[in-house]
Amino acid sequence: MPHIVIISASEASQRRLLSETIERYQKKGFMLSGRKEGGFWQDVLAVGQNQSLFVDRQLLVVESAEDLGPLPKEMVPFFQGDESSTVLLVYEGSPSKYIPREALRYAAVLKADEIPFWPSARLNWLLGLCKNEGIKIDREAASLLVEWIEDGEELRSEIMKLGFFAKGQVISSEIVKALSFDEGRNSLLRLLDGLCQGDREEILKAFPHLRESMPFLPLVAAIYNRFRPVLYQAFFPSLPEKQLTSFLSIRNYAWKMAAEAKKNYSKEDLSRFLVGLIAFSYGEKTGLGKGWVGLETSVLRLLSQKRTSHKKS
Repeated sequence: MPHIVIISASEASQRRLLSETIERYQKKGFMLSGRKEGGFWQDVLAVGQNQSLFVDRQLLVVESAEDLGPLPKEMVPFFQGDESSTVLLVYEGSPSKYIPREALRYAAVLKADEIPFWPSARLNWLLGLCKNEGIKIDREAASLLVEWIEDGEELRSEIMKLGFFAKGQVISSEIVKALSFDEGRNSLLRLLDGLCQGDREEILKAFPHLRESMPFLPLVAAIYNRFRPVLYQAFFPSLPEKQLTSFLSIRNYAWKMAAEAKKNYSKEDLSRFLVGLIAFSYGEKTGLGKGWVGLETSVLRLLSQKRTSHKKS
């Protein structure tokens, strides 16, 4: 009778968990005796009976284990097997729908880490992951990754790649921009940061590339989302920052840039700029908008209103 190991994870996490688990068993001397999708319980649980004379430990991988269907009650005792013959069952969701509790208690169930949804919790998760992996990263670089990479597995993969390239050095936001972002994403980030900081040079560098490579409406939406937090903060000054960041789902890096915009522009100028962005979006959808020319004019008008000294509005 085989020992049962179950992977219970979404498709994005499944690949990583499966690869890591197979590698771990191979290091322990197991030979991968086969990989299959679905099948029949009687064939899967007969692995230990078919053990080779030349292999002490064997591992069978069963993907899409849902296709096996519910485990028959009479087969529950077959879960109490010897680890030398191990069956790895891969489920996309919880296996409890298919395997009774009395059988599950004899199995080893592996689940992917729950990656938090809220920005501050996600940032703390990423910093904790870096600490556990011995990867050095500054908080701004971590915030930037959290803001731009939504998928948890992609975020994990990216930080591992950066840790490899950094070779023990601290990962900065400059390293993240250089290694994690393609030209299009870098140009968008350059424009958004340049607008918040009132940096004409960065904006002029970014605009030509974006005009060629990025659709107009997603660009308008990205600019609006970057400036939205500071407008809320300006109109609701009594609300605590923590409450605003939670309500608006604002990433730490985006909040930092919003604070830069608040220093550089008045509440009135920011309001006019955001109302203009809404008008560009509506105009583009109806075919009556001013398009890129209107957006560039609006950006230049905002830059002309940049404060020469930072005073609270």
